[in-house]
Amino acid sequence: MTSLQTALIALLVYCYMIYRQFVTRQVAWRDLLLPLIGVGYLTYVYLGHPGSSADVVMVIGATLFGVGTGLASATVVTIWRDGSTNLVMQRGGWKYLLVLLGLVVMRIALRIAADTLKLDVRAAALNDAFIGMAVGNYAGRAALVSLRALVLLGWDIGALPARRDVRASR
Repeated sequence: MTSLQTALIALLVYCYMIYRQFVTRQVAWRDLLLPLIGVGYLTYVYLGHPGSSADVVMVIGATLFGVGTGLASATVVTIWRDGSTNLVMQRGGWKYLLVLLGLVVMRIALRIAADTLKLDVRAAALNDAFIGMAVGNYAGRAALVSLRALVLLGWDIGALPARRDVRASR
């Protein structure tokens, strides 16, 4: 995959994540599917075409950092049980957007660190690291939001739908 293709994928993932923060939506098991697809993409890229050791370390480290930020930032996502439908809803909003902007700052910091430390890291690996941060963040966020939803549902896993039944907007 070329650097341009990787950068475009990163941009699309990032824009999609921003959009999702401002839409009120039902918490569903399907929310955990997209992060798994992202992990599959990263695994394919690095098992099929591994770069240098610095590339691999950078992507794995960034992904783990993303999971950590996702777990931490999931606490700013508003979760509530809708009284009329009994569905658990979520909305990220501006606070979560700040977390996503922080990921862009980290991408820039990774470039500066790689240059300063004279690491042999390709630009495509840095873009993949950004995708890893975004996917990791989304996975961590999705996991904690699902757990918070289960608390509202009395830990009844069966009450959390596989897919969204209702789309609400606020």
